[in-house]
Amino acid sequence: MGSKPLASNQWVSRVVLLIWIVSAVLTIFLLNQIDLIVNVDLYKFRLQPSIEWWNPYWFYMRLSMVALGLPIIFSIFAIALSFAKKTDKVTETQAKPRSTPQPICSKEPKARENHMVISCPSCKKVFGKPMVMLNFEGGKTRPVYVCPHCNHTLGTAENEESMNIDFQIPDWKKKTVP
Repeated sequence: MGSKPLASNQWVSRVVLLIWIVSAVLTIFLLNQIDLIVNVDLYKFRLQPSIEWWNPYWFYMRLSMVALGLPIIFSIFAIALSFAKKTDKVTETQAKPRSTPQPICSKEPKARENHMVISCPSCKKVFGKPMVMLNFEGGKTRPVYVCPHCNHTLGTAENEESMNIDFQIPDWKKKTVP
């Protein structure tokens, strides 16, 4: 299993965020235990309170709590959004009825110059522009027209007049049956 499917899986990111939340909550609990030792137990052993050590201690302890608390909040928010996004996708697909695909030839073409529609004799699919590929057969390299769906050779692309007539151009007014 590669890293790309693993990275695109939402459950993996949810589990990582959940592990982060549990780890941060455990760290906050342990910091509170250290705070209890300093503020309760050490006073039993006659710790002398002093502004010189108390202010930096209090500042860094609270800063540690904020530094752990904000990512917890954002992680919970991200997990909630990932579940909400998934339910939105489900409701969108259920809400929209699927439309039946319309055949390409049933619509009138837009007014454009040099517009043609080609029907491949091999796969019977209709397309507007064939692919041009190089044919290396016969010792001479020459460009050929190819169906973009099945790669069936339609004719040479060197000279428009010398094209093999191996494909059909359907009439817009007639509906083609696949």
